Amino acid sequence: MQISRDELSKKRWLFAVPILIGLLITVILVKTSQAPTQLPIIEATRSVRVIDVPVVELVPRAVGYGSVAPSVALDAVAEVDGKIIEMLPNLKKGNIIQAGSVLLRIEPTSYELAIAEIETSIESTRAQLDETYVEAENTRVSLDIEKKSLEFSKKELDRLSNIVKKGAISRSSLDQQERTYLTQLQSVQSLKNVLNLMPVERKLLQSQLAGYEAKLASAKLDLENTIVTVGFIGRIAEVNIELGQYVRVGDVMVVVDGISKAEVTAQVPISRIRPLVPVSGTSTNQISDDMFEKILGFKAKVLLQEMSVEWDARFVRMNDTIDPKTRTMGVIVEVDEPYSKAIPGVRPPLVKGMFVEVRLSGKPIVDQLVIPRNALHEDKVYLLNKDSRLEIRKVETAIVQADFVSIASGLEQGNRIIISDLVPAIDGMLLSAVHDEVVKKELIEVASGMTK
Repeated sequence: MQISRDELSKKRWLFAVPILIGLLITVILVKTSQAPTQLPIIEATRSVRVIDVPVVELVPRAVGYGSVAPSVALDAVAEVDGKIIEMLPNLKKGNIIQAGSVLLRIEPTSYELAIAEIETSIESTRAQLDETYVEAENTRVSLDIEKKSLEFSKKELDRLSNIVKKGAISRSSLDQQERTYLTQLQSVQSLKNVLNLMPVERKLLQSQLAGYEAKLASAKLDLENTIVTVGFIGRIAEVNIELGQYVRVGDVMVVVDGISKAEVTAQVPISRIRPLVPVSGTSTNQISDDMFEKILGFKAKVLLQEMSVEWDARFVRMNDTIDPKTRTMGVIVEVDEPYSKAIPGVRPPLVKGMFVEVRLSGKPIVDQLVIPRNALHEDKVYLLNKDSRLEIRKVETAIVQADFVSIASGLEQGNRIIISDLVPAIDGMLLSAVHDEVVKKELIEVASGMTK
């Protein structure tokens, strides 16, 4: 079918009219529209919590953990052999016994017989010693008599010798007298020898007497050791014997723990102890226990965390070595009357083996700038400057504690320190501050030692 030229022209106009209308509308809009308005740029602001850095009288503290042990304990070790013939009726594990209680008795008969035998030997030796004094006196009397006889014999010998020279008597009479003189001289010398030996014999007897007396003292001590007593109020920890049992020297029969005082050896990091010892030029191991308590003002508390129970304690001494693995030092504190405030079901006694926390505090240090521990970012802090912008400042710390840090340099009193978590922290960023007085109050109380 063939389309005429007039019809084709009409169809072209049908397509062209909408296009022309669209172009017309566009021109009108362009002519009548206004230029776009540029809005001002607004800087984003972060809201943060801040506190003014306070100056306090800082109380340095250190915390350690350890187990409770009795300050005094008795290991009743058998010092003699024998059979147990008597035991305390309530000698059972866990029972509390009074000071002076007789725990048990060992058969004493053999030791009593030994004492009697030694006492007999002592009496015999003393009698022999007395006999030497009597014998010495008798010998001196005999010696005096023999000396006089010797003088007479000497005179007679001299007289006969003169007569023989004159030829009035025979030589045999002189020889007979000479033998008599020599016999008398021998008697005198024998008595002298007896007297000379008397001191030696006496020393021997005195030595024997001393030996017997030492044996007697030992035997009496053995007899005393057949009775086992306890010299303090204690709690039975172990009972390893029964009535009628034969024990030997060295056997541990009973263990008693004292309950008047308890000790805790707490392991404390050495880095935590040093702030408590602000003594220039003095190392920790050079300071005596007396200095820790009296000069440095050490105070201590023992806490049972599970039940929120605490006891006042007293620093007594420190271990002489540092654990090379944990870098901790054993600090020993003592608690008086650990059973006195016990309330069944509410407050337990401080008993052996209980794992507790020990808190030490030293003398206050004045004029210390302190900030919360979480406000320190390595060696930097975040401050809000006078233009309400973030300032990242490097500081030097003095004392680092669990909850707070004292600042040696880099801060001044009144600086506004940011305590919020600020991520990311961009130096110069705009901030909106909210002062947190609650945190500041808590910081001052903790640093000043007013709270736990």
